[in-house]
Amino acid sequence: MSVPSVLAAGLKELWDERKNLLIGDMLTPTIVATVVSFVVGYASIAFLIKFLQKHGVMPFVAYRILLGLVLIVLLYNGTLQPMTGIVK
Repeated sequence: MSVPSVLAAGLKELWDERKNLLIGDMLTPTIVATVVSFVVGYASIAFLIKFLQKHGVMPFVAYRILLGLVLIVLLYNGTLQPMTGIVK
């Protein structure tokens, strides 16, 4: 579902940086980074789909509950301070 928006953002960025890419030595690294990102992203999605088919969502549910409990304990003990505002 995110493919159209990510593709559009990438094309806009490519259009905005077109002069820098063609004049400098950044075209080859940009192409390599784009291909590597595609392959890693595709492999990650394939792995997660297989993982979910085999194990379901319970490992993620357990992880989120455990993380929530740890955060509550850390906040209660004062080890972790809640954010009081947005830092700029």
